[in-house]
Amino acid sequence: MDRKIWERLYCRKLSRELEAYKASILEMDKEEIYGAAYEIDSVISIYEFLIETAEDRAEDFLESVIVFPDLLLFLYHKCCLLYTSDAADD
Repeated sequence: MDRKIWERLYCRKLSRELEAYKASILEMDKEEIYGAAYEIDSVISIYEFLIETAEDRAEDFLESVIVFPDLLLFLYHKCCLLYTSDAADD
């Protein structure tokens, strides 16, 4: 498959994930949304970073990530684990 097609599929997958995430946030009440503000901002930042760097990704990366479920939330939770384990080491 052409690399540009993989990039398009990758970006479309991430966009759909972000839209689904936003829809789930809109189902929350105001206090829950306020409490999840850091997560919301982080997930959006991860999305923006992945979209901006799509052209730099290897084709096999694009191909494998397309089938990875809930990538944005997975990366957010992984970052949180790394951050908390680094803080515990200090």
